[in-house]
Amino acid sequence: MINFIIEKAPYQNLNYSIKDENHSISTPLFVALAQNNFLIADLLIEKGADINETVCCNLDKIKEEEVHLHENPFKYFDMSVNRDCFTLDYSCSIISNVIQFLCETESLNPKNIEYLTKHKFDVKSIRPGLVKQLERHNKHEYAKLISELINEDDLD
Repeated sequence: MINFIIEKAPYQNLNYSIKDENHSISTPLFVALAQNNFLIADLLIEKGADINETVCCNLDKIKEEEVHLHENPFKYFDMSVNRDCFTLDYSCSIISNVIQFLCETESLNPKNIEYLTKHKFDVKSIRPGLVKQLERHNKHEYAKLISELINEDDLD
């Protein structure tokens, strides 16, 4: 059934962004990994989904006088404020890789870390400071998993 949907979907690729009502962003692959649904993750990768995808999604337009007041509503996603050079409007964008998504959705675990390792996740895409950020939010088990992942990569 999933294969049929993937084949018949109107998307050019499977790395499209999904934005939910809370402005959280993901991709079909990120969601499959968060649910430890590795069969679907395998199928998505086989059909072209990229485990190293960085998702960027525009959220809101911001008034110029409010740009300096705008705070990131997420713990682990990155946020940027951009200015359109043609309209001069400001907008807020959220940026995330799969590790940030798994942390944000509180679904990081040894199984999906192992999957990422086996499928050549680029450890260098982990933002410097993420481990400390996790520790500040008392997510010590996540910090340990990510530290081990980074240290494993150093051995290769």
